[in-house]
Amino acid sequence: METVNNLRDKLPVSRFSKITGIQRSYIYYNRKSTARHRKSRIPENIINKVLEISGKRVTYGHRRIWAVLRNEGVKINIKTVRRIIKSRNLQLPYAKHKNRTNKRNLTKPSDINQLWETDIHYVRTYNGIYYLMAVKNCFSKRWLSYNFSRACTAKDCVKPIEDAYAIRYTNSNLNNLVLRTDNDPVYS
Repeated sequence: METVNNLRDKLPVSRFSKITGIQRSYIYYNRKSTARHRKSRIPENIINKVLEISGKRVTYGHRRIWAVLRNEGVKINIKTVRRIIKSRNLQLPYAKHKNRTNKRNLTKPSDINQLWETDIHYVRTYNGIYYLMAVKNCFSKRWLSYNFSRACTAKDCVKPIEDAYAIRYTNSNLNNLVLRTDNDPVYS
């Protein structure tokens, strides 16, 4: 290939391929592969700026670094910032979400009235938002009781639970009943 590059100025590629018997596509392909080590089009001061920001703020990824550069008035593409960080091996590992609930961690009922679930749904109407507080039996997947009201106060959340208790447990007490919520901010 060095011979091809040396004779490129003197002979056209088509003529050289006829003389040597090498296909033109092979010559062009190898010319591209040798040309990979060309000078970067990204200015050196921008590369230094990106490396400086990533050195100061180790937790910043390419999006935040790009935002800092944009706020400083440097016009650069976000993909360019990502390419600089990736080429210098400064990428952060992907965030592993902790404290996520798996289905394996949830209790599974084996009979009726072992696990009840409560949830609040927001229902939009022409008159505004109404709240539907429902209590569901997780084994039979049926609603035990519900409350549909305009306001969502603590009394409105407790009322369907009391109604479900009155329906299911008239003469007995609650043994091994688990009440589960989705930790909605309304419950706080």
